Amino acid sequence: KPPQARGSEKTKDGANDLIQNSLDRLAQGISVVDADFRLALFNSRFAELLEFPPEFLQAGRPLEDFFRFNAERGEYGAGDIDALVRERMDLARKREPHAFERTRPDGMVLEIVGNPLPDGGFITTYTDITKQKAADRQLREQADLLSNLLDHSPAIIAVRDVEGRYQLINKAYEQTFGITNAEIRGKRPSEIVTGGFADDLLIYDQQVIETGEPMVHQHDATLPSGGETLLSVRFPIRDDAGKVIAVGSFGTDITELKAAEERFRKAFDASPGLLSITDIETGTYIDINENWLKVMGYARDEVIGKTTAELGTLVNPDDLRDATKYIRRHGNLRNAEGRLKTRSGEVRDVFVSADLIEIQGAERLLTVSHDITERKLVESALQEREALLDSIFENVPVALLIKAADHTVERPNRAYLNWYGLDGASMIGRRSDEIEDFQSPEEATYMNAQEGEVLATGKTLKRQVSRPFADGSQHVLEITKFP
Repeated sequence: KPPQARGSEKTKDGANDLIQNSLDRLAQGISVVDADFRLALFNSRFAELLEFPPEFLQAGRPLEDFFRFNAERGEYGAGDIDALVRERMDLARKREPHAFERTRPDGMVLEIVGNPLPDGGFITTYTDITKQKAADRQLREQADLLSNLLDHSPAIIAVRDVEGRYQLINKAYEQTFGITNAEIRGKRPSEIVTGGFADDLLIYDQQVIETGEPMVHQHDATLPSGGETLLSVRFPIRDDAGKVIAVGSFGTDITELKAAEERFRKAFDASPGLLSITDIETGTYIDINENWLKVMGYARDEVIGKTTAELGTLVNPDDLRDATKYIRRHGNLRNAEGRLKTRSGEVRDVFVSADLIEIQGAERLLTVSHDITERKLVESALQEREALLDSIFENVPVALLIKAADHTVERPNRAYLNWYGLDGASMIGRRSDEIEDFQSPEEATYMNAQEGEVLATGKTLKRQVSRPFADGSQHVLEITKFP
């Protein structure tokens, strides 16, 4: 453990020791600089996050020393060391509050927040937010995935807040009602359509908000497509605290099915997902849709009344119990990965969403599973294709070389190394003129200029040169450079 400064003088009483020990147990790094811009105090987390040498961390050391140390080890990126240090000292002398993020060379992301102190110094905190940034990136990727799923769904999908204002519609909704997401956002149904349809929407939404439960219903609607009836599934959207903040709806035009005896049955069975309704306590199947039967390989009478345990449909039998606990705590389950076992024993990978619903006074679990087995197979195939391309790159009987924009070598292939008798490890990260006995300075300069032109214009350039190979033979080569 590196030494900690105890202020500009040694601790003289137990109170100061208590303060320092408390600071050392904080998850954040802390440093205090006095009015003369000298280090006055820091905790052990500061030393750990910034990785300063123990002998370097001394009370009274000028702030400028720390800036210079960081600049010299590349913490601030490329540039003149003195200029980098001067820039940061100029900012420090302004004694203004500041907050920013810095990515260290090892990939760690630090949130750095500084505030001036009344005596002229300032206190700075350092928080490792690497995992948070990764989580944010993952959330953005998931949001993009959800957006693609919504826009490619044939269902008419909308989200309205608790005041009845539209927040989101999908492409099918736009095409059905002839209005864009940008045009409808923030408006109420009465501003979009007239008559009882707008009133019905708000009544249905309010019922979902008050009960906190999904609902399925059909209602009359004059659709531009000529349809007259929608079958809608509405469900509450909750915040992290479980409060209903919006209502989502999936609408399907069921005009052509209106004469059928089981309207909901046909919509239920027409769903592209694997839908099942089970008893929340026992896992007994109450109902399943046709796609579930098709994918799982069962007949309906083989499933209804049987439990998930009896049929062995869950690869992990604890999934049902764990999902029930999660839903009771959070209100629903969304896009969790799971695995189902078909009648033949085949394992299918699925995305699972589930809600608690009430049917004839009994609590049931409505589960929607989307088969992603093929998607995972595609991902595996892409990985195999990448390996194949890598093999082609290495084994093609043509010398190939990949360079970065700064002319440093990123990757040569096997033929390139064999022709010139070079070692790949000694080339990577270096420019051609830095590789011993490889190119003359004049040729390297010309090649770099040509590469710069390729990058600037996007053109493919060719030239012929005569070069010796590793065996001493001389060869005329046509060199093609392309972005």
